[in-house]
Amino acid sequence: MKESVLNNPIPPREIDPGISPQLQEIMYRAMERDPNKRYPSAREFALDLEHQEHVGVADREELTNWKVRRQPRTRQILFYVAMALIPVVVFGLLLWVARH
Repeated sequence: MKESVLNNPIPPREIDPGISPQLQEIMYRAMERDPNKRYPSAREFALDLEHQEHVGVADREELTNWKVRRQPRTRQILFYVAMALIPVVVFGLLLWVARH
């Protein structure tokens, strides 16, 4: 599976430790990027909210790597190429101005 370049949100329990692990799991499932992993209906979502004690807590990657900010590799490469071209363009403009 291709590595996602999207950044993970801050886990709700990092912001408010009073949030139960079950409620956090419900929130993550509701926000899943993959539609197949989200709640199939509002009814199932509401049932989990009403009966949080029955919700299993998954060991999610999002809980451990949320501080890692990722950028697409091509975007990084383009940034460095653009930074390298700035002195070349400035030097070229100086030469052009000097000749005219």
